[in-house]
Amino acid sequence: MNPPVVSVIMPAYNHEHYIGQAIESVLQQSFSDFEFIIINDGSTDGTERIILGYDDPRIKYVAQKNQDAFNAINNGISLATGEYTSILNSDDLYHPDRLARLLDEARATEARFLFTGITVIDDHSQPVVDPAHKFLEWYNGLRRLYSQSCSKEQCFFMGNLAVSTSNFFFSVELVQKIGNFRQFRYAHDYDFALRALAECGNLFRFIPDSLLSYRIHGGNTITKSPAAANREVVEILVDNFPLFLQEETDRANFAALRERAILPLLERSEYLDSILDSKSWKATKPLRSLGDVLLKSGKMLPD
Repeated sequence: MNPPVVSVIMPAYNHEHYIGQAIESVLQQSFSDFEFIIINDGSTDGTERIILGYDDPRIKYVAQKNQDAFNAINNGISLATGEYTSILNSDDLYHPDRLARLLDEARATEARFLFTGITVIDDHSQPVVDPAHKFLEWYNGLRRLYSQSCSKEQCFFMGNLAVSTSNFFFSVELVQKIGNFRQFRYAHDYDFALRALAECGNLFRFIPDSLLSYRIHGGNTITKSPAAANREVVEILVDNFPLFLQEETDRANFAALRERAILPLLERSEYLDSILDSKSWKATKPLRSLGDVLLKSGKMLPD
């Protein structure tokens, strides 16, 4: 029997109210040559009961002790046999043609990492349309920045345009190049996207059409600890920036700048306080300012 073309990986944790819809959004895809690996990351609610209620030969179910989403995803990757990997968190939804569209684009362009536009939904799966909503304000601002012909590098240093691991579709060769998801509890998606962008260059593709419903609700991991999430983002920005520098002299200059200016900036109490006290968990001015500092530090990124 030939291996599937796509491995869909779903990390699941205490999403009994949403996971049924999420599973069905995968099983009802117009493209059907996939395996569906569901990793139950130590759920204590009815998540397992709902998963076991589905009888589809494409589903591979694994239960593990709670070890955070990055570990559940890596476990899924270790079990995957497909040519491409697609991730869906257990509270989000695929649009019916998502896998077909992404696979067509990957094959036509040889892209190794792809993501799409998103629709934001609420607890009841209704679209969030208020332009003043903090998340929509942040996301639409990034979309505008990207549409103004800035480089993908510049855009991603202002924020994670892909938003979530639910929006990730990538080739197995990419993981072989950059490694698995690293041990960040809140921003492992951002870290992986930046490393993928540094590796893929023009093979890092954005499809503007909204092919994913991303759910905003009180149980989102990142909303529970915005200070810790922002601390991780700062670490990720500083840690990954040298990957984008082509010349050894630029990397050496950045290392010196990091010691001379960036680390002292991060150690300033008023700067850290402005990050850690922020209520706007993905749209802080201090983080955008840090992105500006990085982008302007020497012979950096392309226009």
